[in-house]
Amino acid sequence: MNIATMTTVLSLALLGFSIRAEDGKSQCKSVSGTIAATLTGETSVMGTVRGDLQGAVTANVVRATPQPDGRVNLDLTHVFLTDARDTLITEDHAVWTPVADRKGVFQMSTTYSITGGSGKYDGASGTMENHGEVDLGRKQITLGYSGQVCPGK
Repeated sequence: MNIATMTTVLSLALLGFSIRAEDGKSQCKSVSGTIAATLTGETSVMGTVRGDLQGAVTANVVRATPQPDGRVNLDLTHVFLTDARDTLITEDHAVWTPVADRKGVFQMSTTYSITGGSGKYDGASGTMENHGEVDLGRKQITLGYSGQVCPGK
């Protein structure tokens, strides 16, 4: 085999590898929507999900760490149950920042790390973010979420 032929074969092999790698990335799906939730206990939340993960969600606070500046750092877990009965499971970190002149109201920002699920989310991975508001007096949480869900299989 001459140099030109070897170079062509190698180039085609690398191109095929690159296309397969891109196919794997393209299987990840962008998701977004909103969540309206209620604090149902000291460490638990239940809510309704709209958008790409349409269905219900539960959250449990694993750890809440108040900060000297009034913020609260939270470690949480979530289970999303879609209308199609698929589940998506996450482990998360959130920051609640107090809203000036609104006692018990916080701006919330959360990073979700997807750790798996069931149905079409069996073995899923990816990350999502949310931004919203928590009103402890009303026990209400309202937020928007967005991110990438990658299939496990």
